[in-house]
Amino acid sequence: MGPSVQEVMTPAAHVLDASASIQDAAQLMAEDRTSAVVVCDRGRVCGVVTRRDVMSRRTPQGRVPADARAGDICCGGAATVAPTDSAAHALRVMRRTGLDALAVVEDGRPVGTIARPGQLVGGGALARATSAA
Repeated sequence: MGPSVQEVMTPAAHVLDASASIQDAAQLMAEDRTSAVVVCDRGRVCGVVTRRDVMSRRTPQGRVPADARAGDICCGGAATVAPTDSAAHALRVMRRTGLDALAVVEDGRPVGTIARPGQLVGGGALARATSAA
């Protein structure tokens, strides 16, 4: 069956409110050395903001617009996976939706993230699942 999402996810999801600025998301990712932040609106997961999302919003001068909000740029709506799902299933969801990252949700609350670029580097467990998917 291959590894589970729990085995390959980044635990302890970093969460921001949808009204938080993109600058807040970038700062949180830099401080916590993570590549993705879960975005919630009124307690419900509405997507994930990745470093790539933030970088794509930068102006030619390298600045992020001050009025840009995490909820405006989060990728994926509410595409989520559970910790007990297989890593291969998570990869299929990413392929089907075109997303680079997913929120891992358990009992309605985010418990981690799974970001394909970071977890495929070095032939990790998700990379091995890719060949099985």
